[in-house]
Amino acid sequence: MSALPHSRTTIKAPRKGRNSEIARLMPTWLIDVLTTALCLMVLVPISCIFVASLNSDAGGAQDEVWPS
Repeated sequence: MSALPHSRTTIKAPRKGRNSEIARLMPTWLIDVLTTALCLMVLVPISCIFVASLNSDAGGAQDEVWPS
């Protein structure tokens, strides 16, 4: 029975710099636009629900958006 040669494999942590910019699949401006759009898709409905919760039930029945 022969012993397998012991090989050390090291995993290098990815460096931030030019190599990560080359490996990026989307340009920076597109990432910024998509991130902003996704944040708005979450924050706009949450803010609408918050404003609606400030209004009374009677105001909501009369389609008032802002509390009076």
